[in-house]
Amino acid sequence: MSQYVSENTAPSKDEEEALLRAEQIYVDQAPAAVAMEISKAKVGEGFVAPVVPAGSAPLQPTDYEDETPFSLIGDSVASRKIVTGSRGAFSVNVYNVGSRQIGCESYTEYLALRTILTLRNDVITVEEQIPPFTYIDERGKTRQHYIDFRVTLANGERIGIAVKPEVVARRRGFRKTLRLIAEAMPKSVADRIDLITDKMIPPELRSFVAAVESARADQQHRPMQTAADDAAAARVIATMAGAWTLGHLQRAIGLPDGRSFRAVVRAIASGKLSMPDGFRLADDEYVRCNT
Repeated sequence: MSQYVSENTAPSKDEEEALLRAEQIYVDQAPAAVAMEISKAKVGEGFVAPVVPAGSAPLQPTDYEDETPFSLIGDSVASRKIVTGSRGAFSVNVYNVGSRQIGCESYTEYLALRTILTLRNDVITVEEQIPPFTYIDERGKTRQHYIDFRVTLANGERIGIAVKPEVVARRRGFRKTLRLIAEAMPKSVADRIDLITDKMIPPELRSFVAAVESARADQQHRPMQTAADDAAAARVIATMAGAWTLGHLQRAIGLPDGRSFRAVVRAIASGKLSMPDGFRLADDEYVRCNT
């Protein structure tokens, strides 16, 4: 992801306004079509392939951080205007699935999208705020519902994602409403609809998501070194019998400057390793080889 948000707590009103101001300054200073960094994108790791705009030079791999490849981004596919800058809302644009802009209307949506892309390796596309469909609410009133995200998986399954803060979902009885929405949702929209709340993304998981995003970025910034590091990690992982601690695995890989840790994180994210006890990336936590 090209945006950074504190992983500890949801931002305060002052933090939200500062982030929005920073984003606007960036947009104002950028070219007519904003250039944003593209994360490493390939179907095998759950991302669509990046699209190089017509007439532009192909992206060249580099191992120099000050020569990060950039590409022009495409517009959001949202069927309605993404609400930005409203009081009490956290608005951000996420650039991670190919070269298209994905708009998030809230901090919770931002967390949910990042978590989906981190935990699933079979995501092909993500669409936000797709055209609405009609449902009947608890009072018999006809309403329209916009799905926050629609995720398409490699097996063709399409999952609608509804995102709400936990306090809002409880206070408004949204889970009951969501059942009515799911019953009314046409199969042409999605195969099912799931709810994600901020309670489902605790601080430990948020930290894990940030670590995965950072480690995956190495594939774009330093592709040759990253490939060599991942190969070194793979050789050690192939010798694992039973569970090893993260600390022991890193020492066995033996790369300097935290590169062993980052290679292990990429191995977890790609499914080569699993963490049976959660998402805490500490030396005393155990990982298992899945191959």
